[in-house]
Amino acid sequence: IEPGDIRHILLSIARRRRHCKDRDSLVAVHFYLLESPMEVLGRDFLHFQIICDTTMPIRQKANAFLEVFGNCKLQKRTANYVEQLGNDLNSIMKSLGSSDGSSCSMLMSEIIDLSLLRYRERDDLENVFRNYSKSSTFDMVALLDQRHRALYEDRFDSRKALYDWDYHASFKAKASIIHIKQYKEWRETGIAFEFGDQIYNEPNRTLMTYTEGVLKKGKDRGIKKEVKGFWGDIVCSPYISFGIDCETPDPLAEGLFEIYNKNTGTEQHRHHAVEVALVSLFAVLW
Repeated sequence: IEPGDIRHILLSIARRRRHCKDRDSLVAVHFYLLESPMEVLGRDFLHFQIICDTTMPIRQKANAFLEVFGNCKLQKRTANYVEQLGNDLNSIMKSLGSSDGSSCSMLMSEIIDLSLLRYRERDDLENVFRNYSKSSTFDMVALLDQRHRALYEDRFDSRKALYDWDYHASFKAKASIIHIKQYKEWRETGIAFEFGDQIYNEPNRTLMTYTEGVLKKGKDRGIKKEVKGFWGDIVCSPYISFGIDCETPDPLAEGLFEIYNKNTGTEQHRHHAVEVALVSLFAVLW
């Protein structure tokens, strides 16, 4: 019920063979997703589409998934990839329930069942996928700045000190694998997962959602209206989902959480949350 992402589904699928003696004993597993905004449901479908893309190497697939999952801004090639997947999902939406017999429709009809959605909700979902196009206007920089100013109010100019306070008060004791520089960079720019020397200047249109607002001016003052914008997390970080814990079946994996200079006051993790997130996805994909 309103999970916000598909990590629980991915882990359940990846680990289901542990409790079966052989492949023939596997039984079908049904997952029911209940998401209030159609934009979040569409984003779940997009994430699943990335995971199921067999044309990409596993490392590139994991990078693309984390980038779309946790970054407010994307690389140009990733934005093009999201647009392509949006078009594919839109075609799948139209083919589901039809009898065109296309291979794409046949494959996705075995994975996704939209029979519980009303026709209006299906239309909304198609609009969501159309908004993944690069022709759709979405100024992430301005929207993120607007969220920051609304959150910090008079403390906006000293917000970087608040990042530092939040990290030491809430994260360091419980999830020190998240490096303070990464956390503060994400709080300021919205970019959590960086891979190599890349430029992230395209808005992540999968984060475009609507929330209920109230008109403050004009003749319609006081009337409720849906407001388009970026309403995602700007405090906790996406590292919580994949980047703070993973399975450690051998000493090499345990090394991900090795800490230098323990009990000296200058402790330093050998690795960081982005590397842990990649290992978590590799465990799902392999």
